[in-house]
Amino acid sequence: MIFIRPYTSLAFARALEAGASGYVIVPSGGQTVYSRVAAPVRQPPVLPSRAVGRARRGVFEENNVTTGPAEIARDHGLSAWTRIAPSSTFDLCGGYSRSMRFGLDTVFFGIEFNVRRFVYSGRP
Repeated sequence: MIFIRPYTSLAFARALEAGASGYVIVPSGGQTVYSRVAAPVRQPPVLPSRAVGRARRGVFEENNVTTGPAEIARDHGLSAWTRIAPSSTFDLCGGYSRSMRFGLDTVFFGIEFNVRRFVYSGRP
């Protein structure tokens, strides 16, 4: 989680923040999964409960829309991130997330600007 301090200082003081977390997605009831990677098809497939026992592969990899039991949307994984504040006007952040069930890796990064420092620079 990123915490924004309610103050700033004028001396040399740079912040480094790091964190880690785990996640579990536990759906219940019938699910409809919409893929962001599979091409659209005319008729969405309906999967019986016995068809979802594949390890490390999601229905979203083959079908644009899939309707089935809760198991098709179940997932768990880990995330880790870091945030560095090299100056009082911007922060850099980045991290990694791993879906253990589907074997998917995500790397993310961002830049956060303190617009107030730019707008009010030079003013008391």
